[in-house]
Amino acid sequence: MRHALFAGLLLATAVPNVDAQPEDAETPWSTRRSTQVDPFEPLAPPEPARIVVQVGLGTSLRPVQNVDFEFSQGLFAPGFLDGHVAYVLPTAAAWRHGFGVDISVGLTGDGNVLTGVDGLVEILTGQAVQPPNGPQMSIAPTYRLYRRLEEDWVLGARAAMPVNVTPNLSPGLELSGQVARMLTAGLGPYAELGASAWLGSSGTVHPLLSVEVGLLLDYEVLP
Repeated sequence: MRHALFAGLLLATAVPNVDAQPEDAETPWSTRRSTQVDPFEPLAPPEPARIVVQVGLGTSLRPVQNVDFEFSQGLFAPGFLDGHVAYVLPTAAAWRHGFGVDISVGLTGDGNVLTGVDGLVEILTGQAVQPPNGPQMSIAPTYRLYRRLEEDWVLGARAAMPVNVTPNLSPGLELSGQVARMLTAGLGPYAELGASAWLGSSGTVHPLLSVEVGLLLDYEVLP
């Protein structure tokens, strides 16, 4: 009798319950689907657009100097005044994309008296050759990367295609990276390192390594 009872208990536990169904079978498909993460849906609301303005002074080093009479280049290129404005797109991503424009003006002269150029400082102080040849000025459409770190630091990078418009047309390519330390919510000093290459006359190429410091304005465009 005891053996028969034990065998019956084993048989009852071994037979599956045909009425039981998996939980997913009773859950509507639309409900189960809503619990999945959509990889294309932003994980956070997008940050507002920003307008970045910077004004700085810089100088450049020539890794290769063209010492021919036409150029008479020294180790250092002319100092320059640089202005930049960019619109940074709204997004939830850490690194943000932006587009802007650069304008640079040469402050000091370069080259010899006959074929060189005068700087803005020399022209304003009356020390330029008459009539003055210059100053050098370039305009560049610019792509910008932007990242704000804990409200105190701004990291950035720029890629530009500058064109020297005075005194002669001369195209170039430029890459740079910068860091800014914000003193207020929207204003702080920055430092920037860059590399560029310019196409000169007679098929010459002029590489430059530059350093720049100045002030950066970071304005948040509220919706």
